[in-house]
Amino acid sequence: MSASYITLRREFRSLNLFKHSPRRPDQMVAKYADALSIALLFFDVQKSGKLEKSRISWRGDSGLEDGKEEKLDMSKGLYDAGNNVGDPEFDHKCWQRPEVAALPRPLMQVNSSYPGSNVAAETAVAMASTSLVFRSTHLAYSRLLLKHARQLFVFADTYKGSCSDSLPQVQNYYNTSGYGDKLLWAAACVYHATGGMAYLQYATVQGNYFTDWGAKTWFSWDNKLTGTQVLLSRVSFFKSRSIRVEESITLQLYKRTAELVVCGLLPNSSSASQRTEGLLSKRTQY
Repeated sequence: MSASYITLRREFRSLNLFKHSPRRPDQMVAKYADALSIALLFFDVQKSGKLEKSRISWRGDSGLEDGKEEKLDMSKGLYDAGNNVGDPEFDHKCWQRPEVAALPRPLMQVNSSYPGSNVAAETAVAMASTSLVFRSTHLAYSRLLLKHARQLFVFADTYKGSCSDSLPQVQNYYNTSGYGDKLLWAAACVYHATGGMAYLQYATVQGNYFTDWGAKTWFSWDNKLTGTQVLLSRVSFFKSRSIRVEESITLQLYKRTAELVVCGLLPNSSSASQRTEGLLSKRTQY
């Protein structure tokens, strides 16, 4: 992470973004476009697997053996910390560059015997959302993503349970408080990507069990209710004739709860959340 910081800081300094000098709006837009491009270098820094044409000179191939015990290629993706796919206890025993990591990295998985609704539902969200990105350029791939998103949602809903209950090894790292919010989040995203009314019906019916209407929450890795509330508020604005009265009533509850969250984000609101001296919104201590 230190190397990542140094690399990105050096690139940002080269832009001279923070020098106070009069500039035309088009010049500032160009500077921010450059800054955004450099910010994307962060993802290049975090890449795993076989690296081809990498823009980061000090990064190399890593994790090439990941998944081979199950005949899977899990070498790709992005690192987010010192622990990766597998048993976190193994990864935390030795902190080192991923290029030289040689410790065993056994797989753990959720299935019908060891449910992980939160993991499966979040993956369904990722695939449904990504399908929208590729819909206009790679239709076949977009449809494949949607197919798997539907399958994962069914799996998550059929075999209910949290991975931190099924896999005690992860409790010290990602001990989720529940999976209901993830199921609602997945249903909302798959509905948004497909227009399938069954997913909207699921989100409205199950919302009465998994959502505390009128309670302000914050979007995080452990709580996805805010995302569901805001996304389904769109449905309230663009109503379909096929939406039933019962569903419409629940959608209004989603919308009202989302409004509480949005008001909490506005600095001059009477319900504004706590902020740091730098005006960053402060939620909870991690």
